[in-house]
Amino acid sequence: MFDVDAFLELLDDIERRKKRRASTNFQQQDLDSLAARKTRQKPGPKPKRRAGNGTPYTGGKPRTGFMPVPMAFEDEWRKRRSSGGGAGVSATGRASPLGKTKPDPGSNHATGAGGAKAGSGVRTPGPAERLAVAGGSQPAVVKLVSYAAGSTRVGKLLAYQSRDGELTVERETGEQVAGGQWIQALADEWAEEDGRQPSKDVLRLSLFVRSNSDDAVGEALKQALPGHRFAWRSEPNAVGEGRIVDVVLSAAARSHPGERKSQRIYDNRKSLGNLDMRLKASFGAGTDVEVHGFAHGVEGVGRYLAQVRKGTRHAVRSARLDRNGSFVGDVVVGAGATSLEEAKDWKRDLRSQERRDVAHIIFSAKPGTPRERFVDAVRATLAREFAGHRYAFVLHEDRQHLHVHAAVKMLSETGERLHPRIQDFKRWRKTLAEEARERNIPMDAMSRFERANPPGYKQKDIQRVERGIASENLRRRVEAAKTGALHIPSREEGKRHAKAAASGWGDVAAITLQSPAETAPEAGVLRLYRAERPGTRSSAPIFSRDRAVAAELAQRYGGTLSFVDVRPTEIHRIAPAPRQSGIRGDRDHFVVARDLADRMRPLIPAETVTATVLQFRERSETAAHSMAQ
Repeated sequence: MFDVDAFLELLDDIERRKKRRASTNFQQQDLDSLAARKTRQKPGPKPKRRAGNGTPYTGGKPRTGFMPVPMAFEDEWRKRRSSGGGAGVSATGRASPLGKTKPDPGSNHATGAGGAKAGSGVRTPGPAERLAVAGGSQPAVVKLVSYAAGSTRVGKLLAYQSRDGELTVERETGEQVAGGQWIQALADEWAEEDGRQPSKDVLRLSLFVRSNSDDAVGEALKQALPGHRFAWRSEPNAVGEGRIVDVVLSAAARSHPGERKSQRIYDNRKSLGNLDMRLKASFGAGTDVEVHGFAHGVEGVGRYLAQVRKGTRHAVRSARLDRNGSFVGDVVVGAGATSLEEAKDWKRDLRSQERRDVAHIIFSAKPGTPRERFVDAVRATLAREFAGHRYAFVLHEDRQHLHVHAAVKMLSETGERLHPRIQDFKRWRKTLAEEARERNIPMDAMSRFERANPPGYKQKDIQRVERGIASENLRRRVEAAKTGALHIPSREEGKRHAKAAASGWGDVAAITLQSPAETAPEAGVLRLYRAERPGTRSSAPIFSRDRAVAAELAQRYGGTLSFVDVRPTEIHRIAPAPRQSGIRGDRDHFVVARDLADRMRPLIPAETVTATVLQFRERSETAAHSMAQ
């Protein structure tokens, strides 16, 4: 039978000899002669060296000598938690400057080592991630609720978060502030006088045209302004032929099928000149155009509609658009509430942008989540994702679930401004899940399509439902999100996600149902265990002979417990993991060759986990089949 302990003693002896040789060679070097060989650089910039192919020379590999790297089995997880390597995280929670990590391009192995991409841009989570979800891992919830601009609105946001100073708020420096005296002072400090200016979303103009009917005016405007929202009033010219037409027009236009970019009218000579040409081409010769000005948002639409209606008996008509941006008719805009509702109906088409000084972000966790550990995970997430920015956060417990409100200043201390996009939201959720797992909170950042859940709702949606002014469609959407109703996607991207989820859960169900129970290894075979983290694929994975150690790590970080059997003929493919003094059981940890590690098999999860996997499979398959009907 193969003697593992004797093999380890032999490897230890070889390691000790290497250390002695490296130390002796280094001491024999003449450091004075090395310094003498250095040539003094002339004043001025250092000349760029070029390689033989003409590309810039990037330098060679530096000589570092022999230096054993101490690393415990558990430390490997922390170092490689971001997709298997690259940038680590310091003790303060800030990202290290090692660079961004790259996902492994390999296939999605049955062990769950990393997620592959299925189809067009759809990332498919690995079995390890799905098993973690089935084992009770909660989704990471991060929402960008709103923005605030100006001292008054920023102050109201900070007052809401701190409950007018009743709650203690923590700053990015770790300082905790209480009471209400600091709120306005901080709001004045964070508000930027030179920040982004409100967008110009609507303009008002007047036309003199040769047309003699309202119907002809309406058709000419639709021909000149495709995709734009507009309202107009037409009346005969009091001093001669033709008509005077007052128009309220959205600057942005809806994009039509086949168009690569939607159009917008800007407050500059070129853009207004193009608008003038389009109107004159549609109405014909003798047309005069006068632009009165631009305004911002729904308020600007309402103000301009009121100006057009003022002092006239002629009807103000507004053109209607269908989903494709084509005109489908007109409506008459009345006074008061009717005019206000018309202005609100334009909101989506305005594509309005306001000044943004502070972002309001909410981090949420399920009921029963350890309070202090979740707040600490949020603290580390903010430090990693918003390093260099000023922020304040506080925990709210007025609802059943935990949620942390954070106010983040958009402009950093170095002058960089936040521009959050979908990829940023995904990264924030991933970071929160990583930090939560570091603190023994099972959490994942998988897409809602993996659970076949409906889209979420916003805070303003809840407020509209509570006040009884929500539409029937909005009420159904909020109720579906609260009850976790089965979601059947209608968009192409959602359909691709749903199909990939159904396929993935089917694969995991096959693993849990067909995997044999763990049996004792054959004689002479060394069995090693590993807790495989979701979404990771290490080039030099570390295994343990101690099943309990690997199982504890799998439970702590939401991974999957797997094992691999190493035959006597393959024992040279493993090596003892680098030692760290004071770590008990250090001789039980091994670095295993990647191709050998790919043979590892997941252990059968508990019956409750298997039942949950089957529920997810049925749920995702139902959604996928419903799309085809």
